[in-house]
Amino acid sequence: MKPLKTSAAVALTLALTSLAPASGAAPPVIQPAPQVKVLSTLTAKNVAGVPGEKKDFEATLTVKDKGTPLAGRQVSFLVTGKGGSSIPTPTGVYLVGRTLTDASGKATIPLKLPDWPQGSYAIKAVFGGDDATVASNDEATLAVFKVVTTIELGDLIWGTYKNEPGAPYGTVGVSLMRTSDGTGMTKPLTITVNGHTWQLPSSVYHQVPLPTDATTWTVKVQYAGDTSSLASSAERTYTKPK
Repeated sequence: MKPLKTSAAVALTLALTSLAPASGAAPPVIQPAPQVKVLSTLTAKNVAGVPGEKKDFEATLTVKDKGTPLAGRQVSFLVTGKGGSSIPTPTGVYLVGRTLTDASGKATIPLKLPDWPQGSYAIKAVFGGDDATVASNDEATLAVFKVVTTIELGDLIWGTYKNEPGAPYGTVGVSLMRTSDGTGMTKPLTITVNGHTWQLPSSVYHQVPLPTDATTWTVKVQYAGDTSSLASSAERTYTKPK
């Protein structure tokens, strides 16, 4: 084999040197392969109830087409109008809340149903996604029905205000309650005492003075009902103590 000429040897040496990393230079950075996100499926549950009733809003997050639970993911629940029903808020949207899915992929938030009109509303469950999982959402139905109400007529209270001097008189306590949670309601009431009828002002509790020119009083209280609660009435007769 013939030896390379000097000029050819120098050129080959330079070419090989250019391929080698410079002394002290950092090694080339190898970019990791992009992570493939998992597709998810969120399934919300229908809810039905009456104002004042405590209900669970639920949705389950799983791997799409596999059903494997996805735990520790944040799910948000909102309620909006549907089919002519609207949420009585400035935005028309009610945020139920946010929570994390458990080991079974289920997200659950309890809510005491607000005093909304009877109707059908949309529950929107939303998972915003994360570094490993693609976002997903679902819609379910919230059916709100009118709550049953009851009027409570208390026993006759006989005496004077704070036992001050003067002739005693009778008063009766009146309250309108919803049966779902026993909460007093500030709704318009009509009262009739011995044939005389008037409207009671809006209040959770009324203490009604009875006419002093009678010894027996027939008291009847009526609630006409509204878009979220059913009508009710109560009647009771009281007798002046001897």
